[in-house]
Amino acid sequence: ASSPSIVELNGKTIVNLRYVNYRIQPDGSYMMHDNGTFNHANNVKTRNAVVYMDKDYNMITSPMFLDHNLTDIPKLDSGIRGLEDIRLMTFKDKIYYTATTREYSYIKETNRIVFGEYDINNMKFVNNKSLKPPTETNCEKNWITVNHKNEKILFIYNWHPLQIGEFIVTGKQIGR
Repeated sequence: ASSPSIVELNGKTIVNLRYVNYRIQPDGSYMMHDNGTFNHANNVKTRNAVVYMDKDYNMITSPMFLDHNLTDIPKLDSGIRGLEDIRLMTFKDKIYYTATTREYSYIKETNRIVFGEYDINNMKFVNNKSLKPPTETNCEKNWITVNHKNEKILFIYNWHPLQIGEFIVTGKQIGR
C-alpha cells in the first residue's frame, strides 16, 4: 500500500490506501504483476481501499476495496488502469476525491484529473467528472482541493506562480 490520503468525518479518521501491481526496478523501469507473472508488458493497475484508524493512527479495520469502475464517465482503453494518487477532502459532510487517471481521461494515453464523491457507504466513486485544465498539457497530476468556508471547492492548480481555480461545470467535464 502507498499514497495514503487522510480525512476526518463525523469523528472518524478515514484513510484511502493505494495498492499497485508493480515493482520499480533498480533501473527505474516498472515490472507489473498479472496472471501470476511479473513482466514489463503487463498493464499497470491501481486499486484503492478504505481503512478506519483510531486517534493514534492504528488501523481499526482491514482494508476495504472500493469499486474501481466509474460508470458515469467515459472509459478509455489504457495500459495504466485505475485511479492513482487519490487526494481526499470533506465538504458539506461528504468526502470528495481527486485522482490522476489515464483510463478515465478524455485524451487517450494522457494523464488527467477526475473528481467526484468518495462514497464509503456504498464503496464506490460517484458523481464523477473529468477535469479540464486551464491549458491543455501533456500531463496533469496532483491538483489540491480546498474547502473554502464549506461554501465552494477550489483547486490549487499551480504553486508557482500560484494559481487557484474554481469549477465551471459543462456536462460530465469541468473546466476552470
